[in-house]
Amino acid sequence: MNFKIKVLSPLHIGCGETYSGLNYIVDENRLFYFEPDKLFEFFGNKVETYVKWLEEQSNKVSEFQEAVYKAKIQEKKEVRKKLNDIKRLFHLKKFCQNNQIDLKSLKQLSAYSLPLKERIYDSEDVNKFIVQYYSPYIPGTEIKGAIRTAILYDIMKNNQEHYDDLKSDIQKFYNNFKDNKDKIEAVKNQRDLDKRIQEIGNKKIRKIKDDLNKNMAKLSERLEEKAFNSLDNQRDAKYDMLKYLVISDSNLKKSDETLAVAYATPFNTSRFFQTFYEYAKPGSIFEFKEIKSFENLDSNQRNQINEKLKFTEQQKTYFSLNRILKCCYDFSSALLEHETEFFESNKNHNIVSHLNMISNENRESSPVLRIGKDEGYLSLTIGLLIKEKDPELYKDVLIHTTKGTSYDFLFPKSRKIVHYDGKECTSGWVKFLPEGYKETEPVSSKQTEKINKKPASQESMNALMEKFGRKK
Repeated sequence: MNFKIKVLSPLHIGCGETYSGLNYIVDENRLFYFEPDKLFEFFGNKVETYVKWLEEQSNKVSEFQEAVYKAKIQEKKEVRKKLNDIKRLFHLKKFCQNNQIDLKSLKQLSAYSLPLKERIYDSEDVNKFIVQYYSPYIPGTEIKGAIRTAILYDIMKNNQEHYDDLKSDIQKFYNNFKDNKDKIEAVKNQRDLDKRIQEIGNKKIRKIKDDLNKNMAKLSERLEEKAFNSLDNQRDAKYDMLKYLVISDSNLKKSDETLAVAYATPFNTSRFFQTFYEYAKPGSIFEFKEIKSFENLDSNQRNQINEKLKFTEQQKTYFSLNRILKCCYDFSSALLEHETEFFESNKNHNIVSHLNMISNENRESSPVLRIGKDEGYLSLTIGLLIKEKDPELYKDVLIHTTKGTSYDFLFPKSRKIVHYDGKECTSGWVKFLPEGYKETEPVSSKQTEKINKKPASQESMNALMEKFGRKK
């Protein structure tokens, strides 16, 4: 059958590429992207001037980067400021302005142009959305990855044997880590993880944290292998029960109509910086020609595969597409509850309202998924389960298996917030629309209960407080 994905919040699926201010100009609240060969062709007899300018500016940047590295601590701030000033003027638009190049004519050669949802400086790097021939799309692997995470959550939540194995592994992990636990807690919430602590014999805290992460990653891999592979072949991907879940890539969309540029910032951390992305706009619809599960095979094929692979009876229940969608619904419900708890504890009511809106879209037959940049970590799946079933183990172990500082309770401590069209939101939320789905399904009792519990109108309260000069 075919299906659609509706984008609910800004979505970035990266391709590993970024472009700089040398590849675009900003004009009339749009970003115009250019391929280098088109620029060289357009500049004509000014190409030599352009190449010379590129070399001179690149040398200046390299010179000051080295100066920052060599500068004394008290001088670094000033040298870094000079470096940033040079970078800020190293962009395509500046060259065009200095050389009387007509921007209107240049814009006509752009590969594509995107609306700006937030202000961007002319020299910022921008992370590209995955495309084919400048046309954005969603790979089927993104959807399959989100489904895999949701099924793993369901398996571990509802299979006591699997969960007991997970808990036992984490308990062993904790016992091995216990000798260092007090030392790590002694430096929690400190940014300098490279500092040396006398009582642990000069062993760096960062090294301890790295070891914890590696061990937890191995535990996660073993967990996934046991949950998805048949009993006789736990380490062979050929025997993965989702091998027969086939999802096509989406249709190709028009960049100018589908994408926009905005930025994300870290939330609940002392460091502040902006990272710009090409985002698929909320409301965009991506169409997929095919999703096939094991149940779509004919009976002879199913029997042969069952005989050969020897999946457990529980594993076979996940061959049904309806069961898969139910898993996605349950996992997204848990994830949304976890995220809402985090932002409520940090008093960000705008994000809480945004998450409530996403939650209201979640249906068993048409679930919400979270895909894209920085989403769907296996560690978060484990974290949700342990937090739900064994809060003390969660506090004693899971919150210390982060790459950086050891946190107090909610894991992870920080988030990324997208600034889009003057509003704050979280990224990557999409809605799965099966073939023939109509937006008439009633809200479940669980969702109704959640809706009734949320504040009557935080937006109204904020508006009143602003009107009468009160701070939020």
